[in-house]
Amino acid sequence: MRFPTALGILVCVASCASVQDAIAQELDRFEFERHVMGSPFRLVVYAPGERVARAGADVAFQEAARLDSLFSDYRSDSEVAYLAARSGEGESLPVSQDVWCVLRTARRWSELTGGAFDVTVGPLTRLWRWSARRGELPSSDRLQSALSSVGFRRLSMDSVRQAVRLGRPGMALDLGGIAKGYAADVALDALRSRGLERALVD
Repeated sequence: MRFPTALGILVCVASCASVQDAIAQELDRFEFERHVMGSPFRLVVYAPGERVARAGADVAFQEAARLDSLFSDYRSDSEVAYLAARSGEGESLPVSQDVWCVLRTARRWSELTGGAFDVTVGPLTRLWRWSARRGELPSSDRLQSALSSVGFRRLSMDSVRQAVRLGRPGMALDLGGIAKGYAADVALDALRSRGLERALVD
């Protein structure tokens, strides 16, 4: 059996690098930004032309907007709002694949951190927003009332039905600590589906 020499390996590496350089030289850098999920959502895309880059970016932004319609705790028509409105009821409610994936991952991190990460803090989020609008700190009674409706172990997940139940009345989800990361991954997948392998989501 013949093994490659050091010179042969160097030639191969140089050839591969030159091919990579040639591919990179055919791509131009494009940047797009929209306001999605309450934040500036910026894409940097390397593509063979602006039309291709813009078409890919449009798909990525559409996916981010779609996820916002599911995850937002500001929107009354979101899936998160739907779950909160039915908190404390006995039956688990079917959820979309995206919401299921986010909640499953969130629950795992809640368990790993002993509850330091907890997406059921929605009642506290609402209380602090209310307090910020009034320009005053919440009372101890209001804080205790909100805290009584928080706790990731009260979030029941039925993997057979892909259904979720918030076990206590007044419970609500706040996905702010995980939803944007998930949206970034989905946006990158959307760009890859259009053949755009070199991209950044900020």
